[in-house]
Amino acid sequence: MKKNRFYLLMACIFLFTGAVNTMQAQSVSKIFKSAVNHFSSLDLEGTWVYQGAVVQFESDNLLKKAGGKVAAASLDKKINDQLNNIGFQAGVTVFTFNADSTFTNTTGGKKMSGKYTYDSNTKYITLKYLNHVPLKAKLSGSGDSVSLLFEANGFLSMITFIGGHTGISAVSSLNSILKSYDGMMVGMELKKQ
Repeated sequence: MKKNRFYLLMACIFLFTGAVNTMQAQSVSKIFKSAVNHFSSLDLEGTWVYQGAVVQFESDNLLKKAGGKVAAASLDKKINDQLNNIGFQAGVTVFTFNADSTFTNTTGGKKMSGKYTYDSNTKYITLKYLNHVPLKAKLSGSGDSVSLLFEANGFLSMITFIGGHTGISAVSSLNSILKSYDGMMVGMELKKQ
């Protein structure tokens, strides 16, 4: 009888410990999700260094049509190569976002400036270079690593503008890549300095 009580007690302890661990894991997960989902313009302030191009498809169906993750990785490389030709270089191209909603971007040795707004509800940032149309980008990520994801036309518009200011305007190859995939978001991976 004592042996059965011992096993029952051990089973209860085991179940209780498992339930506590599950609750702790769920709590950690909720805290992490909360931190990721509450990015603010204050988190954006500072200097961010370009790490490379990033591609995201708006739906899994598009990803399948494009040939899956291998195609996305191949696109990343092709776009990176084209951006390098325009002056975007990992570790060299820099964006600085200031508290007064202004920003500067240094690409190919040229410094450009403008204003930005961030909508925490939609998670979109709008960049307005001086004398250029506003560009909307989805901001994703958290902490010291974020992605600015543009619709292909918006990204091409920004690259054309920056290329024009750096003196390198050869964007025809990039244009053909971007037009090949409807529904693709493309942008830049940035790391906080």
